[in-house]
Amino acid sequence: MYCRTCGGHNEESWNYCIHDGTPLHTFVPKNSPVKLKQDLRYCPSCGTDNNKRNNYCENCGNSLFSVEQTKGAFSVQTPALPKLKSSSIFKLNQKKWTSAAISAVLSIALVFILSFFLNMKLGDGMANFLKEKDIDIEELANEIADAGIDAPKPGPIFGLSDTVMMSHLVDSSITFHAEEQGREHERSIDVQTGSPLFLFIPFLGLLAGGFYFAFKNKEETIHERLRSSLFIGLGYGVILAIISLFAGFSYDVTADQGLLRGSYSINTDYSFWGSLVNGIVFGTLFSYIGSILQMGYFKARREIGSTTAYGEPIYQGMATVVKGFILSTIVTFIVFLYHYDDLKIFIDLSASFTAVVVSQLGLWLWGILNLLIMTVNVEDVTSSFHLFTGFDEKTDQTLSWLSSTDLFFGSDFQLWLYLLVFIPILLFIWAGIKISKQSKSIIQGILIFSVTYGLTMAFLAAITNLGISGVSENHEMKDLTLFIGFKLIGTFCISVLFSGVVAGITAYVKRSFGKTY
Repeated sequence: MYCRTCGGHNEESWNYCIHDGTPLHTFVPKNSPVKLKQDLRYCPSCGTDNNKRNNYCENCGNSLFSVEQTKGAFSVQTPALPKLKSSSIFKLNQKKWTSAAISAVLSIALVFILSFFLNMKLGDGMANFLKEKDIDIEELANEIADAGIDAPKPGPIFGLSDTVMMSHLVDSSITFHAEEQGREHERSIDVQTGSPLFLFIPFLGLLAGGFYFAFKNKEETIHERLRSSLFIGLGYGVILAIISLFAGFSYDVTADQGLLRGSYSINTDYSFWGSLVNGIVFGTLFSYIGSILQMGYFKARREIGSTTAYGEPIYQGMATVVKGFILSTIVTFIVFLYHYDDLKIFIDLSASFTAVVVSQLGLWLWGILNLLIMTVNVEDVTSSFHLFTGFDEKTDQTLSWLSSTDLFFGSDFQLWLYLLVFIPILLFIWAGIKISKQSKSIIQGILIFSVTYGLTMAFLAAITNLGISGVSENHEMKDLTLFIGFKLIGTFCISVLFSGVVAGITAYVKRSFGKTY
């Protein structure tokens, strides 16, 4: 139900409006003298804002008259007792669980459809990457066939299920094992995919799933929708974990004819628990965003701010990360367009490749602008980059390509970074202004904002770091190690300090000088 004074949403069982304290239920004793009074602006039934001259709601037709007792009568505010039936709660839960299950299945179905189109682009690229690392399953199958051995034909080494796993940033492990004439060879590659662009696939699928659930349960408040999104996330995570058991590639063959004698196998596996955790986290977060969109962005903002303690600082902490990432990606895309002719000499700039690279570089740029230390590790050489010190490059030539940033960004690369650092500073200032208006305690509001911001940045760094590690038992084959990203603890601490100081100073000045700021 809705408050007749402010129009805020309330539960039927509540006695007073949580927004302004207006009594929601008035009991008038039988036979007491009363009169009707037209003084309601907001409809108690639907919450519509009406003209005070209206007698009935222009949206639903509900009466806008209130009952007022005359002198001699008395009014009693009684607790509103919810109507309870023996099976009402069970039916309500059953309805929501059913809707949550349908939403999870709908989301995963949309993810498979979107992954199908992405796989058409990625399948050949992954096969070529493995060939460069001396893992060529097609060549092995051809050798076996030439030897006259009847062996199964291998399927695509990177299929639809692999794309689904990669879009949820689930780490994979590729293992090649061969045993020939008593000698064993084994090479494994662990891949940590980190491109934020891939997240758009589950984001779009779960956005639709959350919107569907909220559409079927419009009566839910903003807090109830979060709980329901958790139900969707649990179902989605379980489905994704089950898919991980069947995802990947497996090919095993034994040859005992001619010169080719031995057993060979190649397998791609995905973490069951990693799939479950990622599915629950992404399922809950993205479906909740979908349910909020169904409610309406501005209406959801008002309800979060009015019903959630420190809702504004929490919102600003997460929204600032999203805004910053979008702005950094736009800047990176502009740089790519400006240097397109120079870049295409070195790499094939297809549309899909450009989208993946630009989104990844945009994320790294946002981290650098937040004063984070970016770590680059290739084989046994480690280098780091900071906004004020640049690259801390070792003497080894393995990382000499890091100093080639002038080729793409010009000799004023460092100067441009100094100018771009105003992007997070301005976003923190804006967040500080909003918090100073909404929060009673500036210290608590800024603390919650900075911690939320730090946790969001650390979470983003954890799921989007890029890493590849290859280990071989054959000493003739060199081990492979690659890591590009940010350390989690450092990301959290620096993000909390940077955002907290800038937003805190802004909020204090805004509160001290008021509207003159």
